[in-house]
Amino acid sequence: MVENITRKPVWGFWATLGFGLLIGVVWIIFQSVAAIVVGKKLGLTFNELEFNGLALATATIVSAFVAILLIFVFVKIREGASLQAYLAFNPITKKTLLAVLGIMIIFMVMMEFLSRFLGKDIVPEFMLEATQSIGWLPLLWFAVIIAAPLVEEIFFRGFLLEGFRHSFVGNAGAIVLTALLWAAIHIQYGWFEISLIFAMGLLFGYIRLRTGSIWSPIIMHAFNNGVSSIMVSWYLSTQAV
Repeated sequence: MVENITRKPVWGFWATLGFGLLIGVVWIIFQSVAAIVVGKKLGLTFNELEFNGLALATATIVSAFVAILLIFVFVKIREGASLQAYLAFNPITKKTLLAVLGIMIIFMVMMEFLSRFLGKDIVPEFMLEATQSIGWLPLLWFAVIIAAPLVEEIFFRGFLLEGFRHSFVGNAGAIVLTALLWAAIHIQYGWFEISLIFAMGLLFGYIRLRTGSIWSPIIMHAFNNGVSSIMVSWYLSTQAV
């Protein structure tokens, strides 16, 4: 059963949107500054920054820390709100863990077949270049598998979803809206990949409400990114032979 809307001390729609925009701006600023600093150290041009693994990893980790901290601040200043209740930091059972991983695997297999059927690249060029240029792969994996899922899920399926669903848009509207916003930030991908990200966002939003825990979409997101990272590394190893 999907988590019901109950009266909670959460920000309303416009406050959530406003604070969300502020968090997003600060997030982008720190991401850009971190990438530029790394780029200058490496002597990269502005266009090279987007595909450089070290710049990407550093920017992701630094901006994730700042964005999560800012989210916590805006939750705490809401009178009567707690981080656990607002952001759904509720534990999940082993049964739920296995269920969400199973659902994620099914979703990924379906998307894989769709990509092959439409003749789309299985491995995005963006990830290939980032992996090749990272220098130290564990840093990129930490950014992609840990930092990115944490900040994106806490922001979209945590802070934004909770505020939106308690407004006039309701549960369904909040799921769709946060999925759209999440897909919109992935401008480094093509339209096909962005449409898949939107579909994944719908799934994550539903699972977040279905299980009542932010850990569910975080784990699903991290699993997806982990498998994708392994696929990229495997693909590069086959090309090197």
